[in-house]
Amino acid sequence: EEDVYSCRLFFNGCVRRIDVDDQVPLGQDGQVLCSHSDRPKESWVSILEKAVAASYGGSYGGPYELRGSNPGTELFRLTSWIPENIELAP
Repeated sequence: EEDVYSCRLFFNGCVRRIDVDDQVPLGQDGQVLCSHSDRPKESWVSILEKAVAASYGGSYGGPYELRGSNPGTELFRLTSWIPENIELAP
């Protein structure tokens, strides 16, 4: 039986509720193949990663590609805080 979780993300200027199940990809040896916590019963890391992927249009694909991440963009999705980029001299 699957559990369903709702995550609140900010996407394209709007608050979105993204519902995801608790199923995560596993390798042949049972190893979790996505972000996860070191604590076996702690699933929020995988659930949140799955919600962010779903907000891009599907499970790691769709109209938006998951080729990489911008920490500022992801921080905004999770908190609605608008980050400031500061250039640092080498």
